[in-house]
Amino acid sequence: MVVSREYNAIRNHLYTRENKDQINKRKRERYQRDREHILKQHKRYREANKLKRIAQRYALQHKFIDDKCAMCKATDRLNFHHIDYVDYKNPDCGITLCVDCHKKDHRTVIISNVN
Repeated sequence: MVVSREYNAIRNHLYTRENKDQINKRKRERYQRDREHILKQHKRYREANKLKRIAQRYALQHKFIDDKCAMCKATDRLNFHHIDYVDYKNPDCGITLCVDCHKKDHRTVIISNVN
């Protein structure tokens, strides 16, 4: 039996909603158990993605985000998608996308890089 991604997403969402307390308890336990390792991972990510984090903060502070998604015209849950992190101070280096379109765009980039 082949199960679709949509089915799995719905099933996972329902499971998460029904077992939220248990999931949070396991997360807290894991954090306590593996705290040092988790903090090292966070530090490595911050160091490896310094420019990305600077660009994200700069876009938020300077309000690069438009009032609607450039792809679907949605007006809620908007992100600024950087095309080029090197030129992060330039508002033309990215576009405003809603969360769903932003995810789709990243999936397209990942798939095209694999092929």
